[in-house]
Formats: sequence, C-alpha cells, structure tokens
Amino acid sequence: MGAEGHRPKVRVLLAEDHSLMREGILNRIAQADDIEVVGCVEDGRALVEHYGLLRPDVVLSDFRMPTMDGIEALVAIREADPGARVVILSAFDDARLVAAAVAAGAIGYLLKSLPARDLCAHIRAAAAGQPVFSAEADRLVMDELRSPARHAAAPGPARKRLSDREVEILGMAAHGLTNGQIAGKLYLSPQTVKTHMERISAKLGVKGRTAAVHKATTDGLLG
Repeated sequence: MGAEGHRPKVRVLLAEDHSLMREGILNRIAQADDIEVVGCVEDGRALVEHYGLLRPDVVLSDFRMPTMDGIEALVAIREADPGARVVILSAFDDARLVAAAVAAGAIGYLLKSLPARDLCAHIRAAAAGQPVFSAEADRLVMDELRSPARHAAAPGPARKRLSDREVEILGMAAHGLTNGQIAGKLYLSPQTVKTHMERISAKLGVKGRTAAVHKATTDGLLG
C-alpha cells in the first residue's frame, strides 16, 4: 500500500439536535473511508466545549440548536481558535442565513439534502481550507450581490450614526476577526473593542456581535 493509504483521516465534529437527521448525516459520512466523526453533540454550548477538547479538522453545525444557535457557537469557537473550519448545515436556502454564516466566519454553508458523495467532497475541501457552498447557497449569494436594490441603497440613518472607527471595527468583525485580533490591528485594548461593539449593537438596535454583523451585512452598511 502506498503513502496515500496512510493519509490521516479528516476528523469531523457534528452538531445536530434532531436524531433522524443526525443519523442520516452520520450514515452519509460513514461511506467515506478517509473521514471519521470524532464527536456528536446536540446543542451549541456542547459544540463549543467539545471543540476545545477534540480540536477537529472540520465542524459540521446545524443552524438552529438549543442553548446556542450555530452562528453563536461559530463565533465562540473562532474567538478561541481563529483558524477553526466550521461549516454550517441548514435545511434553509435563505440568503440572509448564508450572509450571517459568512459574516461570522464560516468556511461554508451546505444544505442538509446533499447526497453522500457531495457532502464528503465538501468536508475534504473544508479540511484543506477551501470555502464550500452548496449550489443553492452560491446562487443566493450571487443573487444578493447582483440585486439592484442592494447597490442602489444609499447610506441610511443607521450608517450615519456609526463613526468611521465603528465602521472599521464592524468590518473587521464581519471578516471573522476576534476582538483580540481587532485590538491588535488597531492598537486598542480588547476591552475598548468590546465597548465599541456594544455601542455599535445599540446604534443598530440589536443585541450582540453576531446580530450586529448580520444587520450590517444584510443592510449593506459595510459595502
């Protein structure tokens, strides 16, 4: 057997709260000899905890889960490990959900209906650091980018309320940078960045970093 036969398997951590769907995903992954599921969890908080313990190559996370949703868990994981490769699995082909996942730092967005061959191919690509999106998610993103309304929208009152510094910080957050990383780039303390994020959230009328990034992304405040 050649060197290829000894290549390490791709280690996957799966987060899915519905048992039937979880079993279906596990069965599809099991068809690949070079991929192994090293852990399964049923809620977002457990996902964050198990990620720290297992350090998998790829996380496959449901979007909607108890305790923390997939986006909240994604943000928490990337705060601890900026290099984490998290793929959001969803039953919904919604452009806003895709945008929120990308803004939070997901390396991919896949629909749960993917056949085994495609799912495994995407897992391998994500492990190699390549962005992975189902055809539907890709189409939704392109439709959103091409939307005349998106490009014609002038900066509204919310945009005017944000200072240049706040826009800069929000833009970095939208690209997946943690508060610590933003602080390092802007020569600020992490606490100062946290205060800016709290102020930004208040101005946008939302709660939390993820919601602020989602709001800014969907409203075109960063482009």
